[in-house]
Amino acid sequence: MKAKKMYLSVFLGVLLLPSCKTARDMVSENDICGEWNVVEIQGEPVRAQSNPFIGFDTKKGRVYGYSGCNRIMGSLDLSRDNKIELGHMASTLMACPDMELEGKLIEVLSTVKNVKRAGKNKIALYASDKEPVMLLSKRFSVVPLSGLEGEWNIVKVYGDTLSTDLEMRPSVKLDIADGRISGNSGCNRITGELRSDETVENSISFHGVAATRMMCPDMETEKNILSALNNVRTYGILENGNLVFFTAGGAVVLELKRNK
Repeated sequence: MKAKKMYLSVFLGVLLLPSCKTARDMVSENDICGEWNVVEIQGEPVRAQSNPFIGFDTKKGRVYGYSGCNRIMGSLDLSRDNKIELGHMASTLMACPDMELEGKLIEVLSTVKNVKRAGKNKIALYASDKEPVMLLSKRFSVVPLSGLEGEWNIVKVYGDTLSTDLEMRPSVKLDIADGRISGNSGCNRITGELRSDETVENSISFHGVAATRMMCPDMETEKNILSALNNVRTYGILENGNLVFFTAGGAVVLELKRNK
């Protein structure tokens, strides 16, 4: 009798193993929704400084992103568990030095059939059940707008790291309650209005941003910062805690570190 019970327990355990694995790998719409950095394509690391990314809008059934050159778009179908279909893939038509990455990215996306978890804040896309054809990592997380309150040092503008030798470190102060932005460009004081579209979760934009008119040795940095601020439409928090501002197309224009 004891032997029968033991065999039954082992049998049930074997039956349960696949179920546990499936539950662990299951990806819901909430899991995949949002924007993801392209880490690998067909096992090859993506080293492009242009930071290509893919976005999944599960509510509207669309995929979008940036190939490192052009904006890409298409349809998204997640009607079955862990099954994903990306259709009608297309891109804008700007010519760039590295078109090979873009072509490979769009080609691989059109073959995707499955999606699975691949660790913390990562998902993998599959053309079959064997090896993943693309590995993605979460691009950013979203916090309430009130979480941005305070002073932030600007560390990158349009992807370029700012020198630490600047006489005055560029920074901004975000006053969420009063809807104001203030700070300095590394030379002049800047002020402007801060707005947010309540229909967009991570919306933020700056309006009427102006600067005082003192002449300084490095006016180029100021020019780039003002240009970037005028193009901001959304925000996100990176894994390292830094704040990033994006354009309407999802390109990063500013990276900031909280001034503690």
